[in-house]
Amino acid sequence: MQLLLRLDLPEDMAHLALLRRAAREALARSPVPPKDAEDIEVILGELATNAVVHARAGSDYRVEIVLEADDLAVVTVADQGVGFSREAVPPPGTPRPDADGVKERLGGWGLPMVEMLADSVEIVANAPRGTRVRVEKRFAGVAPVEKLRPLTAARGGGQTRAE
Repeated sequence: MQLLLRLDLPEDMAHLALLRRAAREALARSPVPPKDAEDIEVILGELATNAVVHARAGSDYRVEIVLEADDLAVVTVADQGVGFSREAVPPPGTPRPDADGVKERLGGWGLPMVEMLADSVEIVANAPRGTRVRVEKRFAGVAPVEKLRPLTAARGGGQTRAE
């Protein structure tokens, strides 16, 4: 296991650009392929944004990127908000109160985007407060078995292969 980045940040939108820049620099110096590094940066940015928007005011949140193998990165973001379960998240585009609680905004695309870019997403509500989201991202060319798609049967042999 190789820890690539761990930061404890205040719940403040101003630090999101710093976080993304630090992640980009750390990933650029790692063996992570560039396309996967971009995906990891997006995943981290979306999860950190959710932590800032939904965490308890004045609290900190922790982000980590760990290279667990030659082909796997694990991104974890833990906050001290009210906690949530995936089932309780409204669908993307659902009106929701803005940060000031007065205006409404359309949102909710971050978590579905993370789920599309990741190989697995685990959401754990921490008691009594907070949420920890753990995401696994395999690098290009290394697909987990459940993501392999058979191609049409090859001529003559009836065999299938995965992309």
